[in-house]
Amino acid sequence: MSSLSINTVLDWLVAACVPLALTLGGGLAVWKGLSDPIEAGPQVQNVPFFEFSSPDISPYQTIARVSSGLSGKEPFRGMTPEPVQKETEEVIDLQEVRLGMIAMTDGVRLCLTNGRLMLAGQQDARFTIGTITEQGVWYVTGKEQFFLTVGDKVSVGRDGTVHRLPQKTAADENDV
Repeated sequence: MSSLSINTVLDWLVAACVPLALTLGGGLAVWKGLSDPIEAGPQVQNVPFFEFSSPDISPYQTIARVSSGLSGKEPFRGMTPEPVQKETEEVIDLQEVRLGMIAMTDGVRLCLTNGRLMLAGQQDARFTIGTITEQGVWYVTGKEQFFLTVGDKVSVGRDGTVHRLPQKTAADENDV
C-alpha cells in the first residue's frame, strides 16, 4: 500500500473544498429550515369590501297610451294612412331611495343611500337624511317622514310623496 503525500492531500482538499462547503452548507440550511418553528408575524388587517348595486340611470319613466288607429293600409305605398291617435302622456317622475348599508365608528354614523355615503342632515334632491340608527335610517321629504332598514327601497315623487311598492312574502312566491 502506498502512502499519500501531504502535497497530494492538500491539492485534493483545494479542488474539493468549494463543492464540499456548498454541500455541507446546503444540508445545514435544509435541516435548520425544517426543524425551526415559523413565526406568524404581525397580523395584517384586510381592507373592507363593500358590494352594492348601482341605481338605474334613467329615473324618468313615460307611460304612453297609444290606441291602435292604423287601418290595414301600408303607409309607404303612396296612400296616406289614417293618423295615429295619441292620448295624453302621463309622466311619472319618481326617484328611488335605497338603503344599502349602515356604518358606525368612533361616533360617526354613515349610511349608503343610492350608492352614496351620507351623514345625518345631508340633503339630496328629494330627501334629507334624518336620524341614522343601528336598525335603519329615518328620511325626511317635503311632505312626510319614512324609515328604511338595510335592503329596503321606496320611490319618492317630485312633491315629496312616498310610494311604497308592495312587498312579496314567501307565501306569495310559493303561489306563483
